[in-house]
Amino acid sequence: MLNIHHLPNQAPDEEVVLLLRRHIFIILREVVMFVVFAGLPLLAWYLLQRNLPTFFDDEIRVILSTLLVYLYEFYVWLFFYRAFIDYYLDVWIVTNRRIINIEQMGLFNRRISEQKLFRVQDVSSSQQGFFGTFLDYGDVSIQSAAEMQRFLFEQVPHPTQVALRITELVERDKHAHPMVSLEPLT
Repeated sequence: MLNIHHLPNQAPDEEVVLLLRRHIFIILREVVMFVVFAGLPLLAWYLLQRNLPTFFDDEIRVILSTLLVYLYEFYVWLFFYRAFIDYYLDVWIVTNRRIINIEQMGLFNRRISEQKLFRVQDVSSSQQGFFGTFLDYGDVSIQSAAEMQRFLFEQVPHPTQVALRITELVERDKHAHPMVSLEPLT
């Protein structure tokens, strides 16, 4: 489990400034889909009971139907669990020294990337669609000259404020590193 008070390779004067996850609307959308898909067998049972009352007279048919419903519900729960794990374990951390991207890819794969703030060249934000604009969530893109040229914070709350805050931290960190040129590369 991620302990935010003790980051890997944390410098003595390094402080966590931002801890970001996707907007809560993203997981709520998954919950609504889960409830709809989990309720489909109840709807099917009701429709069968109403339109084909003799369907439940055969014991073998009832046993097979019950088995299929349990199998279906198991897969619905499994996909919901995977979506929740992906939501909860995708974390973006911004400190006063670096940016850390922790991305869960499936149930058993995780990628952790980090970038020093003074190497960041550009920070931009974007919001797309009705819900993104109305609920104020979107993407923050961070461009650098390093091997991983771009960090993408996906569907985070208040992307414009996050981009401005990261830009402030980058400028402050670049002033603390006199060897780094403050002029943009052309």
